Amino acid sequence: MRAMNCTPTAQVDTVSSDSLIGAWLKQEESIRPFWPFCSSFQGIQNRLAHTQGINMERRSLVSDALERQYRSAAVPIPKGIQSFRSGARAVTTGHQLVLMGGPAFFHYKILSAIRWAKALSDQGIAAVPVFWLASEDHDFEEIAQVFSTGNEAFHWRPKEDPKGKAVGRLVCHKGKQIAR
Repeated sequence: MRAMNCTPTAQVDTVSSDSLIGAWLKQEESIRPFWPFCSSFQGIQNRLAHTQGINMERRSLVSDALERQYRSAAVPIPKGIQSFRSGARAVTTGHQLVLMGGPAFFHYKILSAIRWAKALSDQGIAAVPVFWLASEDHDFEEIAQVFSTGNEAFHWRPKEDPKGKAVGRLVCHKGKQIAR
């Protein structure tokens, strides 16, 4: 059942209908409390035009924390943090470390956030790109294997015990382990 009279996106049949993104793509009623707009580019544009209050106190706290991290790493503070502090939209994307996740996808996500932020800025909507890297994820089992054609899979077995450790801090050593 369509909650809104919108044209579905091309991806509507490629995603499981019982997932959150599937509900969004199919514009199901269950998603309306979270996203009352169409699941399309126009819906995203409509959401951007729909102004909601920004908690400026929270923005200030986040900006302060980011600035402290940049200073402690002796890295220049990007101008975008001041824009964010002032209320600019945050175009956010992220990446969870995955074994053999591929740099092309990683870079594509970063460039997409930059392009969306620029497109919004070109329309007069202050926006900054934000990239989040989940390098502190502790779910090693989730990323420890990559499947290939047939029944082959690569299993990452680090020399150290990965339990309870941040995946981004594990050492990947030479040599491959193929399971069939």
